[in-house]
Amino acid sequence: LLNKVLFSQPESAEALLLVGQIYLVRGDQNQADKDFSHALTADPANLQALAYVYEKALNDNNSKYASCS
Repeated sequence: LLNKVLFSQPESAEALLLVGQIYLVRGDQNQADKDFSHALTADPANLQALAYVYEKALNDNNSKYASCS
């Protein structure tokens, strides 16, 4: 179902967030990072994506990652 949403609306921040969360649960951190970053690009005011990106940056001590917003 999410694939259908993303196919028809590839910039759906909500769908990208859900897909990112699925990848997190499956342990695929790299793909989750991409999906959360893409969600933030699609909707820069998305609080879930912002929280993920900044928490990731703080945990990794990586200011470059935080600048993707």
